[in-house]
Amino acid sequence: MEKKLFSSEKKMSRREASERIQKIAERLGEGKIELSSGQDSISLEPADQVELEIEVEEESDGKSIEIEVEWSENSSEDIEIK
Repeated sequence: MEKKLFSSEKKMSRREASERIQKIAERLGEGKIELSSGQDSISLEPADQVELEIEVEEESDGKSIEIEVEWSENSSEDIEIK
């Protein structure tokens, strides 16, 4: 069951959207992402292995691109058998 922990949506220029996506990408690479909007905030520590999904949709009023990064909190490590 999904539980929404944080949500933010805002109209902005293409350049500003690009800068925000780049900042999120940098933080993802560093292993810690902190997001805030008004009173809402969340701190995330993505696992070393993630699943990246990119989806492009055509809607009645235009197109959209969705970028989703998922990881497991209980990521299984390789088991070494001796």
